[in-house]
Amino acid sequence: MYSIFKRCSVVLVGLLCAQLTGCFTDDSAKLEVVDPYVRAIPSGRTVTAAFFTLDNKSDQTCHLVAATADNVERAELHNHILEDGLMKMREVDKVVVPAGEQTIFKPGGLHIMLYGVSRNMSHGDKIQLTLEFEDCDNLAVDAEVRHPNKE
Repeated sequence: MYSIFKRCSVVLVGLLCAQLTGCFTDDSAKLEVVDPYVRAIPSGRTVTAAFFTLDNKSDQTCHLVAATADNVERAELHNHILEDGLMKMREVDKVVVPAGEQTIFKPGGLHIMLYGVSRNMSHGDKIQLTLEFEDCDNLAVDAEVRHPNKE
């Protein structure tokens, strides 16, 4: 009888540990890129911008500090600000992505400027963007090329 009780106890403790481990798995520690796209540009132009939403489902604030992209010389984090009554585009050192919130990169707001685009981009093409974070895992995503009137 003691042997059966001991075996059942071991099994129950094992199941409990498995359940607790599942509870402590940090499934919520996710930073996701939603709907990434790059604005299509006319042939011969070499500058465009990338847009997306960063959805921080974790309990940790993340700081985006840099970006890179395939077939692009340089990528910079930018924002539009109101200065002296005019909207102006400015490079920023980092973008804060608060825990449990979304940060939206959109035309007229935060965005990633892509300079020195080295190939023609057609609607539907994909460009790989890599987002580099100071304190969270880097993210690589395929951004679709879209025409401005189809954004």
